[in-house]
Amino acid sequence: MDRYREMIRSMLESMIQDRSECMAELMQCPSGTLWKAEKNGRPAYYWAHKEGDIYVRRGISRNYDMQRQLARKAYLSKSVKILDRNISQLSRVLSRYEPLETGEVVRRLAKAYQELPGEYFQQEKG
Repeated sequence: MDRYREMIRSMLESMIQDRSECMAELMQCPSGTLWKAEKNGRPAYYWAHKEGDIYVRRGISRNYDMQRQLARKAYLSKSVKILDRNISQLSRVLSRYEPLETGEVVRRLAKAYQELPGEYFQQEKG
């Protein structure tokens, strides 16, 4: 098998696994987002989320664990978007990939070249 194709396939499989792990962790994150405002010249952090039909902001300036969870959620969400784009691009590359093995290249040459001995296409040792 072509080593470049295998590297692309391996990258693709790793990204698919990473995406799956991100999605699993995202399912455990709290709903809502982090919101920041200035209060008395200092940053004030809020947890913005829906409770029923009402959109609510709760102060979490001293709740560092909630800040961390919301930051992690934002990071994971952005990571999934980037992984989706990269997975799509690598899938496209893999589907259009052309091997660089000697036999494959020679098959694409004119018939006159295809009939020559294989060693003619190898780099001369010297």
